[in-house]
Amino acid sequence: MNKKVISMNCNALRTLLLSVCVVCIGALSLSAQQSITVTGTVNDANGGTMPGVNVVIQGTTTGVVTDANGNYTITAPNAESVLVVSYIG
Repeated sequence: MNKKVISMNCNALRTLLLSVCVVCIGALSLSAQQSITVTGTVNDANGGTMPGVNVVIQGTTTGVVTDANGNYTITAPNAESVLVVSYIG
């Protein structure tokens, strides 16, 4: 029976370890930018609620429409996201 021995020199081992560290750090930085849920109510100038208003995350196609009471809930990719509110009527 032949046994194969895998050997690595120090430089190859360092390169492998460095690569694993870079991947782990990248994964941690991505998880640090967690999505957030934003909930609110859209009101007109007189304080009345506004149903049917579009609330969209700027630069995306992700959006929701306010309910009959002007309420909305949307999940944004991170806390730096900008909401764009629009109403035709």
